[in-house]
Amino acid sequence: MHPINFQPEIHAQLTELVSGIKKGNKHPFVTFNITEDALYIIGGETESLMMVKQTREQDCPLEKGMFSYSATAFANLWHGQQTLINEKKTISLQFRHDDQQDGVLLEGRTEMNSFRYALAQPACDHHLTFFNKVFTSPNETIDTKHVREICGVAGECAPFSIFEVSKDNNTVQFERDNDIIPIELPEGMKIGVNLAITPEAKRSLEALAQNTKNKTISIYTDDDQVIFSDGQTVKSHDLGSLRAYREKQRQNFEAIAKMIVNIFEFKSERDNFQKIEEIKKANQALLYITQDSMYFASFTPQAGALMKLTTSSITTSQEQLYSVNLNALAKIKIKNITTAKQFKMTVLRNTQGELKLGFHNDRDKEYSYDSVPLEHAQSLLPELKHIIETSELDSNANEQNDLFGYDDV
Repeated sequence: MHPINFQPEIHAQLTELVSGIKKGNKHPFVTFNITEDALYIIGGETESLMMVKQTREQDCPLEKGMFSYSATAFANLWHGQQTLINEKKTISLQFRHDDQQDGVLLEGRTEMNSFRYALAQPACDHHLTFFNKVFTSPNETIDTKHVREICGVAGECAPFSIFEVSKDNNTVQFERDNDIIPIELPEGMKIGVNLAITPEAKRSLEALAQNTKNKTISIYTDDDQVIFSDGQTVKSHDLGSLRAYREKQRQNFEAIAKMIVNIFEFKSERDNFQKIEEIKKANQALLYITQDSMYFASFTPQAGALMKLTTSSITTSQEQLYSVNLNALAKIKIKNITTAKQFKMTVLRNTQGELKLGFHNDRDKEYSYDSVPLEHAQSLLPELKHIIETSELDSNANEQNDLFGYDDV
């Protein structure tokens, strides 16, 4: 029996590794690679593998080798060490060669004194490929301080689907809401790496840069994957969405209408539309915009709804009527996008004539954080105007009735 001691310095990394282990993973293993000077542990989600390195103890009797264990068995055993993790004490597990099963068993006990074991299997090919890629692929070494700066700029660009920096021309751009947006760098900042990352990869890189004691971080990236390492912890992320980003050109959306709208009214009416069965089934809402008013409506032969929204500002050159998919509109996150009681909406058009309704927050009033496609609906304008006239007549009638109240009786 050969003990293997996990020192407190790598507890957090191993906990993060096992947190990515889920039932149904394509490669459901944790792989151990024992070399002359180190023990490497590989695991996590198939598309976001992690590797943690622990220096091999001088008196470690283990032979060099690479083998895998059940990922969920290892995760369960590791989660059973929570008291030792909290107390920052060494966690000891054992490797034991079992002659009967002709294999290496990983054994240990949980804090509830429950015995756990797992039998070694041939090393996972996917993990082996990842290990070799880490040590053979060319990478760029960046100062950890500079990595933190880049992550800070990326944070200012959220939300984004891809964030990219280029050292070749010292530029930053990001993809948001199907558009590519360039930004200016902070004064005096020089980019030292070519890098494109997803939000998940950004969070991973930022956590590594904040927690490492190493002064540099190595980065490898291609159109499929990005790999970060501080020498002890290696993190990777899938970049499948990067291919579509590379093929995309900036769409140059321009605002043809801008509205500052009461948040509560718009959100409440949107949600109410979904509660009317006929409107929900029709799955269509209308936005009618003039220079001095904005209406939010939906109607069918059986039922309809109309609200004149409270606006503090409308900028448009002509009256416009648009149709929008109600289900798509319902998915837009409106709550907590601003601390104010109103927010900015824009009608945006690109050079191909495509239209979208953009939603803006306090952090970035120029570029929308999300949008839904719009279509012209001028054919519905006569019917909508008739409904507006009817609603105004009804409103006037109510005002007249108020004059003949019974307050004085």
